[in-house]
Amino acid sequence: DPRIVYSVETTCDHKDGADSQVTVPPMPSVPTPAVLHAFVRALGTAEDNDGLLSLLRWMGQNAPTLNECVEELLGGRRMMRRTVVAIRVFLERPGKENSLGPSEFKVLIDGEPVFADPNLQEAYDIIEATPLLGPWPSDREVWEYIHWEE
Repeated sequence: DPRIVYSVETTCDHKDGADSQVTVPPMPSVPTPAVLHAFVRALGTAEDNDGLLSLLRWMGQNAPTLNECVEELLGGRRMMRRTVVAIRVFLERPGKENSLGPSEFKVLIDGEPVFADPNLQEAYDIIEATPLLGPWPSDREVWEYIHWEE
């Protein structure tokens, strides 16, 4: 299948040489945080919010496997954080990376934000509920991400 990436540079392999029993991994290969970041940027550039949310849902559902990959890589946690920040950037201002403003949300009594945009609300809920992905990126992280390549 051409959609499955087998390159050592772009996936984490989960093989236990000491175990003689063959087990089938939950995924044929696990995308690294760098691959996920590139995918987020591609979806964001295409203004594909549905694709971004689908990817984020998948990341939330597969967080334990992704976390194993993140832990194996030098800088894996930092790149995963960059990926999460990129998701917020593109969901808030798709195609307009230099026009960042604060997210429109109402704050509940318990301090949890409720976003006017249902896509942002779903993204917030997934990110906050998933230790690997959380917490929700701060405005400062977003600003630094946007100005990172300038």
